[in-house]
Amino acid sequence: MINVLINGNSSTALIDGKLYMKSECTEDEITKLQELVFSYQKNQAEETKQQIISIFDFQLNKLTSEKQQVEEEVKLNKIVIENDLKFSKSFKNEYPEIFIEIDGNFYLKGFESVSLPEAIIEKIILCKKNGEDITAYINFWKLCLLNPNPEARKGLFKYVSKQNLIVTNKGYIVCYRRIVSKSSEAVREDLDDYVTSEVLRIKRNKTSINHFSIAEVDKKYITLDHRTEKYKTFMGNIIGPITELYKNSNERSKVLEFTDAHTKTMSIRLGEPIQMDRALCNEDAGIECSRGLHVGTPYYIGQGSSLGDTIILALVNPMHVVSVPYSDAHKMRVCEYYFSAILKDMNEVNAMNSSKIAVFEEEYSDYEMEELESILQSKEFETENHTSEKIEESKSKLDSSKSKLDSINTKIKEYRFSKDPISNDLSLEEIKNIIKSRLS
Repeated sequence: MINVLINGNSSTALIDGKLYMKSECTEDEITKLQELVFSYQKNQAEETKQQIISIFDFQLNKLTSEKQQVEEEVKLNKIVIENDLKFSKSFKNEYPEIFIEIDGNFYLKGFESVSLPEAIIEKIILCKKNGEDITAYINFWKLCLLNPNPEARKGLFKYVSKQNLIVTNKGYIVCYRRIVSKSSEAVREDLDDYVTSEVLRIKRNKTSINHFSIAEVDKKYITLDHRTEKYKTFMGNIIGPITELYKNSNERSKVLEFTDAHTKTMSIRLGEPIQMDRALCNEDAGIECSRGLHVGTPYYIGQGSSLGDTIILALVNPMHVVSVPYSDAHKMRVCEYYFSAILKDMNEVNAMNSSKIAVFEEEYSDYEMEELESILQSKEFETENHTSEKIEESKSKLDSSKSKLDSINTKIKEYRFSKDPISNDLSLEEIKNIIKSRLS
């Protein structure tokens, strides 16, 4: 049963024994309400009834939603203050040759305009205590400083750590993606596989590949060291010097052309940077799938949403990261990645480690690293507040959020307990009788 009373710009309804009131209705709302009531009298449809209720509940739903958002804002502001206070009090600068401390903030020495994220500081300290090399993380942060998006700059290393992505010695992030082959030729051959694996092995041992050749014995490949007696007396089939074979292998791979699975319009080739205008990419970290070049973790290409018939290793310069996802996502958006290698399958992906990747990053480094240091020195960095100022700012935001929350609670209370004389001076039964008499 539905009874509705419209009085000026306010309305009251009795629906299934429950009282609804709404003050300050717009003309459109009143017209819509009258149409719905007339329609319900004819068809008694449940959908029409819910539409009537929604007009009365719209204001309350809006306030309730706003309240939930502000409550979340209050929680986040509290967390920011607690984390800032906790970190600034607990961290002691034991490495002044690396960090510069200013009012509780910590900076990379020589680059004191943008503070280091806590995740990088903690990683560097852990490496120092374990006697491990920190070059990768220093270079990573220097490249981050060139990223124009402060949000991506601050959150990137936390994301990299969480997803266990490798950071190369020159500061690049090792990512993966799938692409689509446009060539009919085989992507990898046995000899190319063997040559590449031997190049990686020899370089890991810090030896020049100029000392080696590849030979074939009983349909199997072997590596011969020019400095050994075995090479000097070898009578079998020597295929060629490993330097020449590796160069030829790369040239064969570079001839192959690939494209993306989504638009199928891109031309993707090994040993080349794949680029997209940064202005066309979506920097909103709250949106998981949007405009940009997508790269990600082994999960992204294994069980995730990456499409294509060919797995590739993509090196990403932190300066080209556009958006770091808020959620536990396995991909991110970039405006450039470097197509470093073709990988046969997930086993080869999972076997990747820093030493294997070292040979690939040299090519990318040759492409872009020459002027980065000079760019860093001349770049105008975005100046940040020091810790004490940031905490005060966060406290101000928290007070503002609490004040906003109190205001919303008052509005909700006023909405639920309207001061309209009809609800203050009359009993529920009297209101029902008035509504019935007005409508009869």
